[in-house]
Amino acid sequence: MIFKRRDQGSEPPAPPEDAGVLERVRGGSRTVIGARTRVKGTLRGQGAVLICGTLRGDVTVHGGLTVAPGALLQADVEVERARVAGRIEGVVRASGSVRIDSSGEVDGEIATPIVDLRPGSVLRGRAAIAGTSVRATPRAGRLPRAE
Repeated sequence: MIFKRRDQGSEPPAPPEDAGVLERVRGGSRTVIGARTRVKGTLRGQGAVLICGTLRGDVTVHGGLTVAPGALLQADVEVERARVAGRIEGVVRASGSVRIDSSGEVDGEIATPIVDLRPGSVLRGRAAIAGTSVRATPRAGRLPRAE
């Protein structure tokens, strides 16, 4: 049996500076799209989704969505909650909440009961703050009016 001394590199590596963005999102299993991965198409599922690369298409997830710094999501999105530290271009519908971190950008529209815009975040478009739930609308590109 071989033992390593603690001073010989047996300590785990330090977490990246943006480790808080990559925190585990509640909701079951986790799907990760890596930083060097590009996906074109429709993503549907349950659980947490972490996008570090590029996704073009549509996203429907019964769970949480995290868009990491440097990631690009060009899609119409329907989720329970979203955290944006990268960039989203499209319509975002969330039944729970949408948080845009200081490095995050949304170029499009948001429909959700709770929007959390951090200092430095960018929202180009409009936000519809709905009641307790957000109803899906046809893909005509328009959000329901807040009532």
